[in-house]
Amino acid sequence: MNADLSEDDRSVTGPDQDRPTAGDEDWARRVRAGLLRDDVPQVLADAVLEQARAACRDSGRPATEVFGTPSEYVRQRPQESLDPELRARYDRDGLPEGFDASAVVLRLGVVGLAISIGTTAREGWTAEHGYAHAALLAAVLATFLLGGEALRRRGAGRLRSSRSAWVGTAAVAVAGLGAAWALRDDPARVDVPMSAPLLACVAIVAAGVLLRRRRAAAGTAGVPDDTTPDKWFTRLEHLLRGRHLMAPARTRREVDEARAFWRAGGTEHPQVEFGTPQAYAVVLTDGDDAPRRRRAAWRAAAATLFGVLALTNLARSLIDGETGGWWRTVVALLLCGAAVASWVRLARARAPRP
Repeated sequence: MNADLSEDDRSVTGPDQDRPTAGDEDWARRVRAGLLRDDVPQVLADAVLEQARAACRDSGRPATEVFGTPSEYVRQRPQESLDPELRARYDRDGLPEGFDASAVVLRLGVVGLAISIGTTAREGWTAEHGYAHAALLAAVLATFLLGGEALRRRGAGRLRSSRSAWVGTAAVAVAGLGAAWALRDDPARVDVPMSAPLLACVAIVAAGVLLRRRRAAAGTAGVPDDTTPDKWFTRLEHLLRGRHLMAPARTRREVDEARAFWRAGGTEHPQVEFGTPQAYAVVLTDGDDAPRRRRAAWRAAAATLFGVLALTNLARSLIDGETGGWWRTVVALLLCGAAVASWVRLARARAPRP
């Protein structure tokens, strides 16, 4: 529930009873935490709590009487009671469909900050770099940015565009590594004060956070006027596979059933029968935990891979007697901790719902 409430929202709705109460606020915090653990996007979790707050205010009863305990309410999937058109405005990570400048800026700042911290820990506050280092840095940043864009496009159900972005990511990575290899023996070197990139990356992260806070709410997902029925069903198929991670066989079955139902209904366009493909994809996947389990499995696999690489790097440095073992230890602990947390989330996702 929202702490910034108007006087009308705090009006008495029952005998000597204001809404929300301190108990309702605690209930809301626990519900919000449960929804976020279930991978419900933050913007939708907030919408669920606003809806619950309004119901408690209208009834004059505490949230536990209206909805039950927080865990019981979360198990009821309250996000599925929201308007499908509202839920269709965001991808599975809660980002608005379309280009998101704040995500790009944040990604750039976080990656640059991680590289700067690692370089400072390894080489001190002044590091000697050349053209090969610059080429490698450019390749790493471009790979992360393009890779993130490829994931965003897939999350928006833009499968063809996502494949193109992945091809570009691979090309940039190979070109950057090749350039770094070709320039490895170049004698030109310059001393870089690491405080400069550190402060610059902190500023970039701050700018990304500011952009995200000022980001306008996502508009209603629509379909262009010139979209043919075939394009509508193709868009539905891509959304089910990309955004909702539905298995290919089930995706084809759902699309074929929708096409048959539309033809039997005799309407001029599937948009008239089902609404936008974004909203109908949301309806088709309500109550399905398979995408959440599949996403948790991918995250666990990726986190485990990074943890193993960090441990391997730490072991190699200890065997070779290299300096800077403390920062490798810190990185290994952080990545291994993230891997353990990802497996806990996977176990939670696989647990049957009562």
